[in-house]
Amino acid sequence: MFRIGQAGYIAVILLLASAAANAETGIRLDRLSPEHRKIWEAIKQIIVSENADGTPLHPKLRSLFEQLQTSAHTIYLEFDDSNACRYVVGQFLIERLDPVGGNVAVIRLYVRNIEHASTDPLPNSKDGFVPLAGLKKIDRYAEVLGHEMAHVVDSFQSGTRQPGR
Repeated sequence: MFRIGQAGYIAVILLLASAAANAETGIRLDRLSPEHRKIWEAIKQIIVSENADGTPLHPKLRSLFEQLQTSAHTIYLEFDDSNACRYVVGQFLIERLDPVGGNVAVIRLYVRNIEHASTDPLPNSKDGFVPLAGLKKIDRYAEVLGHEMAHVVDSFQSGTRQPGR
């Protein structure tokens, strides 16, 4: 028999289940080792850094981060120390598409490749932009992360099914 007291108990259970489901969305660090979590914390300091007036030092990076953190999607962050893909510094992969909108994706940073990436000028660069030039190690990670976060935001907002690199 269903009683009034049970209804309150069931409501609490449903509320907790809903909160747990929502906790699964946004950027997830479950796949990071303790060493990689330290790197993440250093990157996050760059993302949230502000000047004396409270204005973000990297507004686009912060905006991308906040969009992913508050999205209905689950984005796992992974760091790969191998150099299996020598010419790839970052990657965005979709693990599961959900027609309702709760997609599961991975942003993978190849930390060794980022550290050793060339900063020679590109021969066809029209504006003189050189990726990663003049950046310290953690800043390089943040630069690549920002690039991959832009792919995630673009793909999930526009409904694109084929992410770029």
